[in-house]
Amino acid sequence: MKTTTKFWKLLPVAAAALALGGCGGGGSDDSDPTSSSGSIIDCFTANKTVNFAITIVPTSSTGTSRSTTGPMTYNGQAITGQIFFYANGAKESNYWSVASSGVTLIGSVTNNSAIVHDGSFLPQNMKPGQTVTDSNNNVSVFVGFETIELAGKTFTNTCHFSGVANIGTTGDVWYAPEYGLVKSIEGDLTLQYSGDL
Repeated sequence: MKTTTKFWKLLPVAAAALALGGCGGGGSDDSDPTSSSGSIIDCFTANKTVNFAITIVPTSSTGTSRSTTGPMTYNGQAITGQIFFYANGAKESNYWSVASSGVTLIGSVTNNSAIVHDGSFLPQNMKPGQTVTDSNNNVSVFVGFETIELAGKTFTNTCHFSGVANIGTTGDVWYAPEYGLVKSIEGDLTLQYSGDL
């Protein structure tokens, strides 16, 4: 049985690093990434708390089962965060801050309290093909804005990033306004939004 102990964390946090959590897969990408009026800021904004279930494909894999995204506090600072919960009781929290100029990726706290600081900045006016490299030499490329459908729900103007981690692995992630990470693909493993809770 394959276990999902890693996920394409990208941009939040460790811009394209692989670690615990995530959601991704399935759905159709039917919009032209260069013709959207979306903003990076929109993809990382969550003004209210949302909880959703996560499905893993192939189904023989185990790992994260749900996510909570919304306003949170990190080191006394008001931020936006996303927590991934695992079937084994583990969890990972990813934190970022949103400003009119863009999104700053702050850090990630794993179940064992390890903190990964990132500090990468995503400018609000990122263009398709623009890259961000974090302090660990993980590279993320902004593919563009896309509309995807997952579990019967349409997410418009999601931010699609593709990346290469410093260990050579590749993957893709999609962030949706108010939901955070809703889709992740790493090799043959797909994690995806599967319904609000």
